[in-house]
Amino acid sequence: MPESPTGPGLPTGPAAPTGPASPTGPGPGTGPESPNGPAGTPDAPVPPAAPVAAGTPGPAGAAGTPGAAAELVSYGLVVDGAPREVTARWDESLLTVLRERLGVRGPKLGCAHGRCGACTVSLTLDGDTALVCSCLTPAAAAAGAEVGTVAGLAAADGTLSDVQEAFLAAGAVQCGYCTAGMVQSAAALLDRDPDPSAEDVSDALYGNLCRCTGYGRIVEAVLSAAATRRAR
Repeated sequence: MPESPTGPGLPTGPAAPTGPASPTGPGPGTGPESPNGPAGTPDAPVPPAAPVAAGTPGPAGAAGTPGAAAELVSYGLVVDGAPREVTARWDESLLTVLRERLGVRGPKLGCAHGRCGACTVSLTLDGDTALVCSCLTPAAAAAGAEVGTVAGLAAADGTLSDVQEAFLAAGAVQCGYCTAGMVQSAAALLDRDPDPSAEDVSDALYGNLCRCTGYGRIVEAVLSAAATRRAR
């Protein structure tokens, strides 16, 4: 995925939607629809984790040295349009805060190194919007920001977005683990370019890895969603 614009003081997100390289891998996928439900829909809500005591090791995906004493901080985020209050270790990643503190399960923990794109979210701060790897983004540095996950792409009544519908129709999901990040990156591309070529789509998804489908049906789904938007 190509380099994305970044907000002030924020780390670079997954490869941005206009980068030069295309994803490589096995041939076009033939897997069935994901057993996990509609493309990119989040897992069932879970209760937020209990606040951690200062000095305890952070949960999986948290930034910082395990076991090091860490100060608890409180701040606000706007997640998929809803204001949320957070109390967490100052060094926890945005992914950890979303999943473990707020129960937002759409973004996934994959590599924990910003290389797979499963944790991709959009981040808007001071009017600048960027796709970021939430596993690498310090949550406290994003205080006051608007965070968009795959769940926020659907309508308030649960109707899936055109990109989510296209992924389902094309069978562009298999295990489903990478789907949330793929859909986020695809939606960002179409918001910027309503008529992308297959090469443009491949470039935009360069930072999102899929080990099941081989990308063929994913590219097909994005092009189909683009055609649907242009026909409106």
